[in-house]
Amino acid sequence: MQAINPNCKLPSHEILVIARSDDSGTTSMFTEALSSFSYEWNVTFGVFSAGVNRTTDSPQVWDSSIIHMLADGNFGMLGLVKSVRYSIGYMSTSTARDHSLSFAYIQNQHGEFTQPTKESVQAAMDSWATDSNLTRRLADGHLPGAYPIASYSYLIMYRTKMTQCDSAKELVRAVVLTTPSAQRDCEAKEMVPLSDKVAQRVQQEVLQTVRCQGRSTWNEMQADMEAENAAKKTWILPVAISLPIFAAIVLTLLGYIAWQRYKLVSLCCGVQFPQTITNALKFPFNLSNGHSLPDITD
Repeated sequence: MQAINPNCKLPSHEILVIARSDDSGTTSMFTEALSSFSYEWNVTFGVFSAGVNRTTDSPQVWDSSIIHMLADGNFGMLGLVKSVRYSIGYMSTSTARDHSLSFAYIQNQHGEFTQPTKESVQAAMDSWATDSNLTRRLADGHLPGAYPIASYSYLIMYRTKMTQCDSAKELVRAVVLTTPSAQRDCEAKEMVPLSDKVAQRVQQEVLQTVRCQGRSTWNEMQADMEAENAAKKTWILPVAISLPIFAAIVLTLLGYIAWQRYKLVSLCCGVQFPQTITNALKFPFNLSNGHSLPDITD
């Protein structure tokens, strides 16, 4: 190991191997990669997902002579790897990065030491893009730059057994419409969007082959979307023309109201009498004592 890490000074200490005890898809993906890397591993252990025999509480397949600790679940693995020095384990990339764990670069078929990135995992996808089985694992891809330990996450749906055709159309429509945004969200969640080649195959070989009661759900969904787009055109143009006119009328009306309010305020409250005039208007007598108003006509 030191020979292939010449720039690292590795400690002289035994590496403590941690494996999953639960039945785990991560274990299945990891052991499939190990089986691809090593013929000896493949014939001795093969691919498996169960870590521990719950009856005997002993490793199901793991070689107990090399496994030092067993972790329950992804976060159990995380806790042990973080707390035990000189340990090594396996977990999802998102978990490792979210908790600032260092991880190894893995050597692929071309002798390249790769890390899990969008480009390296998509290279693994494209390694098997022409394979007849879209559900295969992506272990040990043969293209340059491919990361050798990867797998898909799946959306499972019927292709021929759905009987509610309106629901079938809406399901296909939802997948088609949400896929672009879902693909964009992948990287924020430390996942990788489908490569263009695989995405094209999913559309052609899965979505376009969905049938309900013998009819093509894809064709009916496309027809519905075309009808909706045509209907939109019948009101988009009138709205586009009338909306600016309506806005201009409203703005004119608001301006008129504001102007009338300004004039009213000016008339009612804006005229003030000088103090001398105000004093001159005060009458020099007291009406409360019975005096009458003076005759001012003389």
